[in-house]
Amino acid sequence: RNLGVEVCLWTRVDGDEIRGRAPDEVVLATGALFGSSRVPDGAMLAGGELTPGVSIAELDPMDAMANGWDGRGLALIQGGGMRGCAVAGRLAELGGEVIVVEPGETLAGDLGPRARAPMVEKLTARRNVKIFVNTSLEGFDGDGAVLRNENNELCRIKGVRLVVPASLVEPRIEIFASLADEFPHMNFHPAGDCSGPRGIFEAVQEGAAAGRAI
Repeated sequence: RNLGVEVCLWTRVDGDEIRGRAPDEVVLATGALFGSSRVPDGAMLAGGELTPGVSIAELDPMDAMANGWDGRGLALIQGGGMRGCAVAGRLAELGGEVIVVEPGETLAGDLGPRARAPMVEKLTARRNVKIFVNTSLEGFDGDGAVLRNENNELCRIKGVRLVVPASLVEPRIEIFASLADEFPHMNFHPAGDCSGPRGIFEAVQEGAAAGRAI
């Protein structure tokens, strides 16, 4: 406000918007979206068939952090990185039963040691949180999740009512591709997760670099 910057909220940026404003430079900070765990509506996949009468909801991690859930049944967090651990901790605080499924051997492996240690310690101390590392989510069967451990053994977790896909982060790059084709001579500066999902440090650094470049 002090610098006379025009801020336009609730405004979708597309080719028409760029063309109308004719900017000299564009900083693209569209971020990333969480992908889907491919949970079908109203049922789970079981050997290629739908199991009727079963309803397992899928919740975006950001919605889970902001709004929580009703605590009924079991919440499965798909991915034990920083985001997955944060969501698991939040839902556990609300009193629900939570399991975390991480294909790697380490929880919150995308954090540095000093930040990772207290997060993991606090999460593993919760009695209503079960953690499966070196484990992949193979699919769903009825009201249960089918997991595969590092010994290639399958196990089934019953009572799943909520799935949060916390590891499937996809950059939002479709607008960049369309604008770059339409305006080949315009300078675009990608910053943050649209260049590749990482952390807040990288986003801030790239935003600062874009400002210096302009």
